Amino acid sequence: MPDKNNPPIMKTTRRSARRRGQEPVVAPGFGTKQDIEKLSQDLSEGAEKPLPASSVEAMMNCHGKGVFSPHKSSNSNNSQPGATSSAWADFMKEEGVDLYGRSSSKDKDNNNDTTKSDDEPKQPQPQRKDASTKKKSGKRKAYNLDALAHPKFSSKKAKLAAAEKGGVLVQSGTLDVTVIGRKGINSKETPSYQISVPTRILPGIKITKVFTSSNACHSIAICSQGHAYGWGRNDQGQLTSTLPANVACPTLIESLADYTIVAAACGKSHTLVLTNAGTVMAVGANKVGQCGVKSTTDSVGQFKACVFPGEIKIAQIACGEQFSVALSEEGKIYTTGSSEYGQLGNGETGEYFVTASKLAFANCNVFTLRDTFMERDPAEESARSSYKHDKLTKIQEDIRIQSIACGKNHTIAVEANYEKDEEDDDDHQRLRVFSWGCGNYGVLGHEIQADEYYPREIATLGSTLWLPPGPLTASAGASCSMLKTSNGHVYYFGKHRSVGEAEMKPKLVEALANNRHVVSHCDGGAQTVICSTETAQTVAWGQGPHGELGLGTAKSSAKPQFVESLTGCRVQHLACAYGHTLYVIKDEDAEDKKAIEKLPLLPKTAKADLEAVWASMPAGGAGGGKPGKPGRKKSAKKD
Repeated sequence: MPDKNNPPIMKTTRRSARRRGQEPVVAPGFGTKQDIEKLSQDLSEGAEKPLPASSVEAMMNCHGKGVFSPHKSSNSNNSQPGATSSAWADFMKEEGVDLYGRSSSKDKDNNNDTTKSDDEPKQPQPQRKDASTKKKSGKRKAYNLDALAHPKFSSKKAKLAAAEKGGVLVQSGTLDVTVIGRKGINSKETPSYQISVPTRILPGIKITKVFTSSNACHSIAICSQGHAYGWGRNDQGQLTSTLPANVACPTLIESLADYTIVAAACGKSHTLVLTNAGTVMAVGANKVGQCGVKSTTDSVGQFKACVFPGEIKIAQIACGEQFSVALSEEGKIYTTGSSEYGQLGNGETGEYFVTASKLAFANCNVFTLRDTFMERDPAEESARSSYKHDKLTKIQEDIRIQSIACGKNHTIAVEANYEKDEEDDDDHQRLRVFSWGCGNYGVLGHEIQADEYYPREIATLGSTLWLPPGPLTASAGASCSMLKTSNGHVYYFGKHRSVGEAEMKPKLVEALANNRHVVSHCDGGAQTVICSTETAQTVAWGQGPHGELGLGTAKSSAKPQFVESLTGCRVQHLACAYGHTLYVIKDEDAEDKKAIEKLPLLPKTAKADLEAVWASMPAGGAGGGKPGKPGRKKSAKKD
């Protein structure tokens, strides 16, 4: 048997001849003296003059930049690179380096002439900034956080003026939430009310914004008076326990009537709302603490105030499947809920064994500050490999965020605008984008399928394309992410269709950019992506089995395709859900009204028809039953 302590040296290839740990590393890529000598012999074969090992070592330590950069080792300090009669030699000779170990004439002149002034300009040597000098430790940038401040009205007239900006609520996709995502239910046999083209569903009430998510089968609409309307699936009380298990059409949530609601966020079975005072309330499932009410109860029946450390005002909220994220007016991030994939951004999943065969995670039931941001170690960038995990280092800055978005199990955050400091070492100022959580399909944009437990900078966006104001908003689908820039371009990464290849890093949506479309709003659903442009056009692509693309009879589209029925309609806001898509169409002038009149109106009998279908279902079947109870009952086992 071979001796494990002295394994035989394989002679098939140079790379396999390495015996790491027994010889010092003298070149990048863990190159040893033996590697250098072997390479020198290979390169010298058939040559009139052999190439010394010292020259090979010098070339290796140049890192491919044409400039000698001595490797930090005891052996490399004594080696002197030189020059040959080649293009490489000319570069090296300019640096006063001889590949054959001889001193150049320039060096000889410098050694003999000792009377030269020290003030004489020297040849600049390219130097690489290391992690210690790239960014100033702990220095805070002059961030502009005005966009996060809640609007303050000085008069009643200003409030009325703001209220006039409401639009018309339009939906495409199914209204029958009992068939979405239900296993064992054939949608062709189950009665459903599907809307294949965008349809007006709440006439007479001006809506300002709509909120849902790629994980949710329920939605929230905010009217111009600050009231919240909810509809969709309510089996876990995500629309409060006072409403039925399924709500067919937008219904006023009376428990919020005393509050002025400015935003909302929907998880799979929980809902958050944000008031104009900067406070957050939650309702629905709370099994893993996603409501953030500092309670271990499995469900919150009525809207309850969320718990934050200290008195802070929240500017934005977002929800994943079982976690929640909040952004304060100071640009700081707070998270709560499930930590299974690192969604909390606290550096761990907290995985532990409950029993010998059951795993659990250290979830959080109160919103907690997350202020640790990571980046790829600058010292490792030049030698980056395709390994699963890169070496990361903490960013020693007080980073502030201006936009957040959540997918099913991941989060995207965009750095806030800031003013460039004259003493800043960076040649260009740019807004950074961070992502963390589940990394399936490259949804985090780091070119690998790996989960990230801390907010990590997307390194591939480090270019002048992202100069401030740069990316303004982030949006996300279940397993994809989008970034909208100030010039109306959209960058996409991840995968939202069940077929095709995933985009492992942000890529420009060329179908829109090359045709000069300026995108104003974009969002992603379970398997869809929707974008609206400033020229009153809407494009959609993905898979929409329930008609959520709004393309009529077409149920899927591999490439961006115009939603013809919305041509001429100016979109004020949009949101993509699981099984449906929502729009707010501007209604400000005669042209807007003309375009809106072309859209079909939901029949008045729709609500009664759906409720009759649901009433005919057995108790507990297909999403029925009481809020907080599962939809379909399992059939009893036969003896």
